[in-house]
Amino acid sequence: MPAGRLAATGDRVTVLEVGDPAIQYAQHTEAGSRLEVPGHARWTIQWTAPAHYNGRAVFHIVANAANDDDSEFGDHIYADSLILYGNSNWGIRESRTNSNWGIRESRTN
Repeated sequence: MPAGRLAATGDRVTVLEVGDPAIQYAQHTEAGSRLEVPGHARWTIQWTAPAHYNGRAVFHIVANAANDDDSEFGDHIYADSLILYGNSNWGIRESRTNSNWGIRESRTN
């Protein structure tokens, strides 16, 4: 059973489904590759948890810090994962990340 659904929230992101069973991938669009302010880009996706789920949802996050010279040289790839643990009604029990992705640790009982 999928651990929820991803949805794009604007024209900067698109969501693709690949494989069987389908795995969802969110990626930036051409509009999303343009910087909103010099040196910064932001993408927002919406995740809808399933109504009932005992398990975990794993989000793998990868970003390219590019130097805008249209080559692969001088760019840096960063990767991290966020794991959310749910109970039967998907109250988030614990989530944590060690990176600066704008995702904060959260706990509920």
